[in-house]
Amino acid sequence: MGTMLRLWSCRNSALTGEGEQTAWVRVAAHNIMELHYYHQVGELRADIRSVKAHKASYRLGAFGFLASNDLAEDNVRSGDPGCGNYGIHDQIIALGWVQRYIHAFGGDSARVTLMGESAGGSDVQIQMLSKMAQSKKLFHQAVIMSGNAVLTSRTLAHQDAIYRMFLKHLRIPDEITALEKVERLRVVPVEELLQAYSCTGSPLPNWQATVDGFLLEEQPKASILSQLDYGPHVKRIIIGDCQREASLWSRKIAAGEWTSGKVRRLLEQHLDQGSVERIIDAYDLHSFDQHDAVAKLEPLLNDAEFGQNIYEIARSWKGDACFYYHMRFGNPFPGPFQGIAHHAVDLLFLFQTFNHLLPPAYAEAAEKMGTHWINFANGLEPWPSLASEAVMCYGPETVVLVPLDRDHGSPYKLWEEFGVLQDEWSHASMAIRGEKIYSSASKPSAASF
Repeated sequence: MGTMLRLWSCRNSALTGEGEQTAWVRVAAHNIMELHYYHQVGELRADIRSVKAHKASYRLGAFGFLASNDLAEDNVRSGDPGCGNYGIHDQIIALGWVQRYIHAFGGDSARVTLMGESAGGSDVQIQMLSKMAQSKKLFHQAVIMSGNAVLTSRTLAHQDAIYRMFLKHLRIPDEITALEKVERLRVVPVEELLQAYSCTGSPLPNWQATVDGFLLEEQPKASILSQLDYGPHVKRIIIGDCQREASLWSRKIAAGEWTSGKVRRLLEQHLDQGSVERIIDAYDLHSFDQHDAVAKLEPLLNDAEFGQNIYEIARSWKGDACFYYHMRFGNPFPGPFQGIAHHAVDLLFLFQTFNHLLPPAYAEAAEKMGTHWINFANGLEPWPSLASEAVMCYGPETVVLVPLDRDHGSPYKLWEEFGVLQDEWSHASMAIRGEKIYSSASKPSAASF
């Protein structure tokens, strides 16, 4: 298995000069089942300015992200540094292809924008952080949509624990040598290997990058987002979120049968009593039962794992410019998410695929969003940067640039107040949605409560 790169070119004949390049990465949770959705998203309209777009398909699931000490040993034997992250290495190969050959399509290798959404957005940030990837200078602008590296990167100890669950599920004995275990894995039928993730207790695979000391040297924690070094080659970024990102975890929240008392006990495992009370007050978690748990806890998870992290990346950006946005238009189509600005709803607008089905105001917003992204790829300002203390808001009624101090749709002051608690409330959030974080091969951390 390897990398597949799809390229298309759109050029306004009234313009001259070489076109901009945009590479797109989007696969939710690094889950192989999402590849089909990705190919149905549609193609970015580019009839305003010259742009060449590239979509990279990369290894997913266990093939792209399974990691362990055994696999690291096998990699050493093969002369390959690092462990896991094979899917991200595929992305790097695709970007290297762009650098080598885009001139043959009328492009400029010095003007490449890397875009990603969800886990793809997290991968963009990981590539920006990776010293190995930085040294290759593969892209010069970035778009991070609804993603951050804190969400999708884990330690090798955590990944090794997942790997050992796989071995047990597949009846591969732990007592044999590392290389023997890897050889047995290689002969497991593909479908059986894909289904093996169910052994972790999660019906939805959530494959993550690994801190392997090669591609990723340091765990991207929420508390150090403002200190991260992205290197000098990425000059500008667009970054933003959807209003109700955490709606993607609604079923996991419901499965936890959370009550106000149970949440309080969880928070007390992670935070001092004063911080517990501030969070309970801020999110009105004083009294609720399991029937109200999703409505009560979704805002907390939304802020702890998406909103605050993305805001911190934006406001600490040290490059030339950061353009910050929020998507607040709800999904207009019938279904369980109708009317909700859920995770990935911005793709309905960006790719222009459904404009003929959208209400007029939404279709107009989609055109504006597409224009903003294409202008950014062409080196223009899509809107005033965050340095002007303004954010671009797509919805809920129109597309408008709003001063931060007048934007009441996001709790910036709360995010800043809880900044000192970033790691702790992030871990509590993971526990609420049911993710176990392993600090050793056999023992989960408190986040597995």
